[in-house]
Amino acid sequence: MPSHANEPVPSSERILALDVLRGWAVFGMLVVNLGYFSQLALDPPAGSDAIAAALVQLLADDKFWTLFSVLFGLGFAMQLDRAAARESRFAPVYMRRLLILLLVGLTHAALHPLEILHRYALLGFLLLPLRRASSRTLVIVGLVSLLAPPVVQGVGELGSTDTSVTPGSALQRQADAVRVYSEGSLLELLTYNVRRFQREAADIRVLAPFPYFLLGFYLGRRRLLESLASHLPLIRRARWWTLGLGIGLQAAVLPVFFLPPDIVPPVARPLFPALLNLGSGILGIFYACVILILVQHAGWIRWLRGLAAVGRLALTNYLLQTVLITTLLYGYGAGFYGRLGIVTGLPVALLIFLLQVISSRWWIRRFRFGPVEWLWRSATYGRPQPLRAAM
Repeated sequence: MPSHANEPVPSSERILALDVLRGWAVFGMLVVNLGYFSQLALDPPAGSDAIAAALVQLLADDKFWTLFSVLFGLGFAMQLDRAAARESRFAPVYMRRLLILLLVGLTHAALHPLEILHRYALLGFLLLPLRRASSRTLVIVGLVSLLAPPVVQGVGELGSTDTSVTPGSALQRQADAVRVYSEGSLLELLTYNVRRFQREAADIRVLAPFPYFLLGFYLGRRRLLESLASHLPLIRRARWWTLGLGIGLQAAVLPVFFLPPDIVPPVARPLFPALLNLGSGILGIFYACVILILVQHAGWIRWLRGLAAVGRLALTNYLLQTVLITTLLYGYGAGFYGRLGIVTGLPVALLIFLLQVISSRWWIRRFRFGPVEWLWRSATYGRPQPLRAAM
């Protein structure tokens, strides 16, 4: 067995398109999360904020975790290929990697109770039994995991007699959230978020990323990024199909959310969020198609390298965004919670991301990995990894 069998991929073997896609997804998550953190449990936005909220919903919300999910599955395929080329055992290293990601996600949940890293880690274990599955099996499992959440929720709505969540209790939870986030200490906020995470973690919707894992796994098997030029005709066609389907499906479903609740039959209620999420996922794939096309144009490479730098440090930047946003908004920090609307929040998001581009470019000129990525890799491979970049 080669001596480098259990080493991570060298930075010289990185694929620019993959890092650019990760950087774009990090930016999108910042835009969405800034609105989520600033508006949680408050009155619905009005005026220009309402228009901005609708645009964020249509163009950004749920598009970027689905893109991250596709990239997660694609990365799984690439790691399998590298392990096979090195004649090394794949499963033990991959499981250690997932366990460490799970710990990072559970820690992150104390600041972001709806965080997604722990879901990626848990669902990542489901990829292992499918690593030798046929494409047909991947399609079947993907469809089942796509349809299971709305079906289970619909059946649950039919048989539900739960009256524990009354309008009064929902309003009380909103009031509690507003008080904790606007006035609470850091310890009080962390305690509240942990309880909220525990309350909402056990949900059939945790399966939502898995169909996109499988799509990414399939694309990784096809070596989409390694042979990008040969796939460009297909990507160009997919760009327009995904744009039309993504926007059209969301535009068709969104009006339903403004109807009185009693008009929609209980069994059908989970169907509309599922269709909205599907449209969001398809539009996320449209963004990926556009970026993959741009990466092939030399004139765009200079501008895309900033995204690639952020993507090289994707996990570090994602976690750092949570720290920065919560410190800016919540009572233990600057205290802008409830005072930063979506319209004023967008320039803040752009400023944060610009700083991340600058700092990420500075970092990768000196170091091989981001700080969190380095800790993750070192723990995965059981020894400190070289951190300094070759000069």
